[in-house]
Amino acid sequence: MIKGYYYEMDGFYTRIVSFVVDSNYRSMGIGKKLLEVGESWARSIGATRIGLNSGSRPERERAHRLYKNMGYVEKSIGFAKSLV
Repeated sequence: MIKGYYYEMDGFYTRIVSFVVDSNYRSMGIGKKLLEVGESWARSIGATRIGLNSGSRPERERAHRLYKNMGYVEKSIGFAKSLV
């Protein structure tokens, strides 16, 4: 997790930049517990929001269901360009 500062208002947020549970341990509640711990830490340092990066590939659909079930909302779109 990282801590980021808003540029449009006072305060800061946290972001989960990378989040994967080993395929041998999925559907055991580990992802949910890790998210809960991350959210608890974010609250403890006074963050007002938490973001989570996740790819839009088909193999991420189960993870996206978990995020939605835990109250996360699809919010943004990103772009990338190769320079080589």
